[in-house]
Amino acid sequence: MKILVISATFPPVSSGGADYALRLCQNIALRGHDVHVLTSKINNVVRDKSITVYSIIQRWTWSELGRVLEVVKSVKPDVVNLHFGGFLYNDHPMITFLPTILRFIDPKIRFITHIEAPIGCRVYLWPRTIRVTHRIVCELFRSQDVAYAYGTLLRDSDQVIVLSEEHGNELCKIYPRLKAKLVLIPPPPLMPIVNLKSEQAKGKLSLGSSSILVYLGYLYPGKGIETLLESFKLALQKNADMKLIVIGGSPEMLLKNVGRNAYAQEMRDLADKLGIANKIMWTGNFDFDSEVPSLYLRAADLGIMPWDWGVHLNNSSFGAAACHGLPIVTTNSPTSEDVFVDRENVYLCPPKDPAAVAEAIGQLIADKGLCEKLSKGALVLAKKWFSWDTATDKTLAVFSGNSNEDVNE
Repeated sequence: MKILVISATFPPVSSGGADYALRLCQNIALRGHDVHVLTSKINNVVRDKSITVYSIIQRWTWSELGRVLEVVKSVKPDVVNLHFGGFLYNDHPMITFLPTILRFIDPKIRFITHIEAPIGCRVYLWPRTIRVTHRIVCELFRSQDVAYAYGTLLRDSDQVIVLSEEHGNELCKIYPRLKAKLVLIPPPPLMPIVNLKSEQAKGKLSLGSSSILVYLGYLYPGKGIETLLESFKLALQKNADMKLIVIGGSPEMLLKNVGRNAYAQEMRDLADKLGIANKIMWTGNFDFDSEVPSLYLRAADLGIMPWDWGVHLNNSSFGAAACHGLPIVTTNSPTSEDVFVDRENVYLCPPKDPAAVAEAIGQLIADKGLCEKLSKGALVLAKKWFSWDTATDKTLAVFSGNSNEDVNE
């Protein structure tokens, strides 16, 4: 197949979606398919010899629709795969009508949308002229079938790939008829994985003999960093021979979008205020092809990811930790998938409960048998849900029109 992936972000942009788009393209290209990528105008955009990259779109507005269509006409793809989140496209609605527009140009093109997060375009942020134009376009495309924040994406995409059951359920509330087109494909690890034993990795990183706790993922509000730091302080009161490594940096676009550009520094200041700064290593961002994050995961004894919203299959950092066989302490919610089983493949705590997380840390440091059980369970979970081979197989089945999987299967 000839495949055109459209993603507003691409490495070196600091974004999970950027890394995911690149990894997916690389894995599809390895299967012998012709992969092209249309992305934003990005300084020093990463290029791969197996992928053709067009880094040309400035703001993703109606005025740039012509450039998008020029690439489509030039590539002549069998499949267009849009990676979507409203804020990634500056909340402008142009991209949300692309499947309908392409149907007029070439009805044979399959249009597949990846929903990175169920956050549509906040058109209300734009000036009145844009909002009025959006209303007119909605009317032109039969407004009764148009979701205001998603345009015709949910209606006219041939299929929609979601990263978790929760995302699919949220989208079906907006457009109930979407259910028949949903496919669940969680994101596998976004990093290269090294094969070393824990002690070898500890020696390579000069981490000594202390118990190593790791948090993996970008730092932004909702990721439970406050809970992480407070629980680590409580755990240190019972066992001082521990270190915490925070693996990951700042997703610039997201932090700008929520008005918290200095969030990572805020968390460092909080660690200092709690008196635990000397026990924490903050790695910051890594290059997309760095093996160092995997080294830290290999060296770790426990993974601690106390997200405010609970664990879900879309959390690629959980998948990466699970692929390394780490015992993982995380949080649950009423919408967490039932594949996460407490004390079987994960240790679950209530969100925003530092005392519960600290207790879990203490129990696992003391109970090697439970750690081994969670480690084996995490590897089983990873093999089923967070494998690149599986994700690539499922994605290509969707692209070719051979998938009829339901999001809840």
